[in-house]
This record gives sequence, structure tokens and C-alpha cells, in this order.
Amino acid sequence: MAVHIRGTLVLAKTLEGEFTVPTLRPGTRYYLKVASNCILGLSPFSPTSEACCTTCAVPALIPQNPGIELVRAGCSSLTFGWQRAYCWGAPVTHYLLRVAGSVTALETDQCLEIEVEERLRETWPGMVYPAPLNASSKVVQELENKVLRSFIEHIFDRFGTLEIAWEWLDVNGGGDVSAEEFYGGDADNGPPFADFEDQQALSEVWAYLDADGGGAISINEFSKLRPAMQALQEGSCHQSYEGFCASVSGLKPGKEYYVRACAINQVGRGPWLDCGHKPFLTAAMTPAKMNAPEGVRANRTPHQVGFCWKLPYDNGAPLNGLELKWVAQDVEDGPAEKQVVRYVH
Repeated sequence: MAVHIRGTLVLAKTLEGEFTVPTLRPGTRYYLKVASNCILGLSPFSPTSEACCTTCAVPALIPQNPGIELVRAGCSSLTFGWQRAYCWGAPVTHYLLRVAGSVTALETDQCLEIEVEERLRETWPGMVYPAPLNASSKVVQELENKVLRSFIEHIFDRFGTLEIAWEWLDVNGGGDVSAEEFYGGDADNGPPFADFEDQQALSEVWAYLDADGGGAISINEFSKLRPAMQALQEGSCHQSYEGFCASVSGLKPGKEYYVRACAINQVGRGPWLDCGHKPFLTAAMTPAKMNAPEGVRANRTPHQVGFCWKLPYDNGAPLNGLELKWVAQDVEDGPAEKQVVRYVH
């Protein structure tokens, strides 16, 4: 699109003139034509000049209003959102996100730093940098199914990764999970997905995972959820947030985290936007698994035994009780006798 600008030309003895064209877009090639004017009229325009390029800079600060917002909070994951930063002539290609347990840790290598690709990259006519191809959108067909989508969101919010979810699911460590274990779990831990909102939909999830109808699934079959999980982590699916989204997994339940983010383009990294002194909290979940108790010799008598143990991390909800299961077995009497003792403090 051609733009006509009129101005006063100051002539020197060499009859050379200089004029500055204001308010142009950064990082853009412009071609110029000039014509001189007098009281009799305008001369013909000159030939087109060589390309004149405006300079580029690192991206601007991410808009402070509304700043970094919490889109969703899971037990071991947090999803953040913010408005896109102005690119200053070189399209934003990535966003950098740092998460830490304190404000000071954000400045050190103690923080968790992730780089998330920007999939919607700006282009405009005459841009200096080669127009980047938008990253291929990961269209995951499984996410079109609302049941599978909600199940993947549940796994991501509660466990953060498929590997941790599989460890929780494969309680016996056998490498395979049967339908009975998938629905009911074991005697000690109960159903693994008891807090999943749509219990009736678990049968549809199982049918998808156990596509061959073998009655059991392996980690390879469970990994069919990986593309959808990755798309969820990258914020490229199902998000209703109007802006850029990024997710962080591998966090501790019930813990406060501070975050900062910045934009990156082909020139470099823009300034950091901190969340201020307002931390974000992951959701609480059931306590971590305890280590095996140890016997206390000094407390042994003919009628009692003593045990001690270390309390686990409470996962964000204060511990209010302990449950002890013990088994007495005489090899001559056959099956073991089981009882449950509950001690609340």
C-alpha cells in the first residue's frame, strides 16, 4: 500500500535534501519515490529506491494488564495465560516461563524454566525477517472426544505426566494393568480414578486404551494418550483463554509457586514480567505414599510389638490420622489373619 507524505525540504548548497518518514512499522522494508514541488506544480516521481529497512528490537514487555493469570490449577501442574507481547519487528517465536518456590529463586538455577513455542506468529507485508511458518497445529483426534479429553485433563491435573500416572495405576509393578485394576485398584489403595468426575465414562476410556480387547493394557497402550497430553502441556488445545497459554508439570501438590515470563524473537529475549508477590497454589491431594515401618526392639513383649515410621509430605492437606494394617500368620495354620487398626491423633 503506497503512502504519500508531503513535507518541507531544506536545501543545502549541494542541492541535496534529507527527510525523515515517521511512524513506520519496525522490521519492515520500505521502497521510496520522491518528487519535487514548486508553485507551478509537482514534478514526475523518481524511480523506486532500494529497500530501506526499519530496525528491529527484542519483544516488548508482556502486557501488565492483566499480567500473568492462572488458567487452571492441578495437583502437580499449573497452567498460566497472558496477552501476547508486541514483537517490535521480529515475530515472537517462543515464550520463556520460570517457576520457583520463592521470588529470589526465580533469579537462580533453582527455578524450573521451560520454553514454549508460539504457534500464532505475526506476518505482514515487507517484513525484514523471513516470514516464519506457523508451527504445525497438532490436531489430536482424541481430543475431539469429550470423554477422553476430560480424562487426559484429569491425569494432567492430578499427576502431571503419564509416567507418574502409570506408576499410580500399576500398583503391583507387573508392567500390565488389568481391567479389574483399572476400575477397582487394589485392597490397599482402592480405585485409582475414584475422584474422576464421570465414573461411567471410564468404560469408554478403557475401550480406547484396550483396543485389541486383550483385557489388560501395557505402558505402550497407555502412551497412546501422549500426543494429547503434550498438546495440553503446550497449551495448544481446549483452552478457552483468549491469549497465550503455557503449562508447567512436575510440581508439588499444595505448594505456592512464583512465576515470571518473557517473549523471545529472532533478535533476542524481551524483559521479564513477574507475577509480583502473589504466588499461585497447586491443588492438594491425598498424602504421599509412606515408607515401610520399622520395628522397635525395645517395645517388644510377648503380647505386643512396636513400630516407628516417618510421616510423608501431606500434599497440601494437613495429616489428621494414620491407618495401620497388620497380618498375623502361623505357617502351620494356613491363611493369614488380617485386621485393621486405626489411630487418629
